[in-house]
Amino acid sequence: MLSDLILDNIPYMNVGFYYDIGSLLSVFVALTYIVVKKQGRQFSYFLILMGIFYVVRGIFIVLTPFGNPPLFNGSGAPFNGFSRYELGVYPSGHVGNAVMFFLLARDRFFKWLLFAVVIFIIITLLLARGHYSVDIFSGWFFAYAIKSFGEKHLRYFDLSEDPAPL
Repeated sequence: MLSDLILDNIPYMNVGFYYDIGSLLSVFVALTYIVVKKQGRQFSYFLILMGIFYVVRGIFIVLTPFGNPPLFNGSGAPFNGFSRYELGVYPSGHVGNAVMFFLLARDRFFKWLLFAVVIFIIITLLLARGHYSVDIFSGWFFAYAIKSFGEKHLRYFDLSEDPAPL
């Protein structure tokens, strides 16, 4: 068990179901953005950056031997089947996924909507003790770092605009 300044000072609430719904909502909003704003050509770029995020996350999960915070009861139904496998918490995939979508959206309405979903996921993760606070904040920073890496080195895969000259 680790000490966490934020978790130690907020009440526990059994809202695990809601952060999973928020995570699915971020995917739904991102897919809606792609369809409504006709960003289908950007979809491969989305997938590449998300793949990099999850590869890096997988490496850090293996390197970080800590489990979930105290009082974590697992995800609520219908996601509770994954509870026995929830051992990797650093960085937060819930937050990293939603933040990546937020960072990649170019439309103001969708950016604000995704930002609201990110904040909702963060609040529910903290209240449900789904992650330590460092996991949540690192999910944000990892997503930002990978998006920045993509802008610098992978623009060729963003087919929605002309690739940057090599």
